[in-house]
Amino acid sequence: DPSAELLPCVPIADRIIPDGRRGAPFIATAFNLDDWQNKNIGNLIAAAVKARAIFPKLRLEIAGSGSQASQDAVGKLIARYQAAGFVQCIGRLQADSIQDWMSLAAVFALPSRRESFGMVFLEALLAGTPVIFPAGAAIDGWFEDKPFARAVNAASVDDLAKALIEILQHEKPIRAS
Repeated sequence: DPSAELLPCVPIADRIIPDGRRGAPFIATAFNLDDWQNKNIGNLIAAAVKARAIFPKLRLEIAGSGSQASQDAVGKLIARYQAAGFVQCIGRLQADSIQDWMSLAAVFALPSRRESFGMVFLEALLAGTPVIFPAGAAIDGWFEDKPFARAVNAASVDDLAKALIEILQHEKPIRAS
């Protein structure tokens, strides 16, 4: 129909904001904690542990809320990987503040087992923050060969850790790209 027009998906936080990075690096991730298994938080925590071997001040901040059972399950994963000293659940963020938080992160990572388009990745990119996403899903194919958008095998802790380390090692030029 020639009278029809497709509108692009627009994230809630759709502004481009200046680079806010300062201080010790942290990995940001955000999701409804009730979906912790699909969002693959165990592999992200395990990969962050590996990245901390090179970046000892690295932190992981998990934004989101969920049931008490989900919060407990995520807490058990943090304990299993002995990561309580550097992984922090920061709770649900308001829609108008999530991009500001993302701009402070060295990288946004969400290695989901299943993922639709994933507007959260666009929010992070608009905040100037590099993203790590599951290969074959989310924004895969939209940013081919761009250093700020890295597809990983979400089932591989090593692949995820490698992407985290590479982004952290080259953060300034990647953020500038």
